[in-house]
Amino acid sequence: EVNLLELTGAFAPFANGGFAVEPYVVKRILSRDGDVLYQRGGDGLGHVVGDTELGDMNTLMRGVVQFGTAKKAQFGDFDIGSKTGTSQDYRDAWFIGYTPYLVTAVWLGNDDNTPTKRVTGGSLPVTIWRDIMVKAHAGLEPVALPGTPALPMEPPVVADVQQVEPDPVIVQSDLPPPAPRRKGLIESLFGGGGNSSGSTRKKRPWEERRDQGIE
Repeated sequence: EVNLLELTGAFAPFANGGFAVEPYVVKRILSRDGDVLYQRGGDGLGHVVGDTELGDMNTLMRGVVQFGTAKKAQFGDFDIGSKTGTSQDYRDAWFIGYTPYLVTAVWLGNDDNTPTKRVTGGSLPVTIWRDIMVKAHAGLEPVALPGTPALPMEPPVVADVQQVEPDPVIVQSDLPPPAPRRKGLIESLFGGGGNSSGSTRKKRPWEERRDQGIE
């Protein structure tokens, strides 16, 4: 299980060109006289996602906003990638979205882990995220998310459903008459089977005696 800050940091490479980050809060501490008491250093965790893989991931995340559960997150002409999430029994609803400038995550839930009133990640969390990001991007120019996908993203295909007239029903009278059934070898030698000519078969002697009650 990860907290919201760790989850937000995990999405940062999709926005910054594939470089892993370690989230932190304090960047620098100054004394009353202006002396630097603490300065965060380090070069980060390095490049962890290749250009093609980055493009493919951003293609998927971009589709969540353009075609999926986070359509309400779109604002202006900014290129946005995102992911919504809803845990079992609606206990957690979260949304993580990013542009080439910022990564922001929103979580909604109860402190005692009781279910919410059917809040999903694509509902109220998206609305909160959008309100924050619109103000945070004031004055910024829209730019594309980084990465070169292996295949360009295409919009989903919507089938054109049309009513098809049913084929006419073929009734028995429209069918050609059945061909006469040919007798097999056993029937040719010993008789039996159906009579294709429609005539009555001649009774055998024992059948006549049986019908007359003669033993």
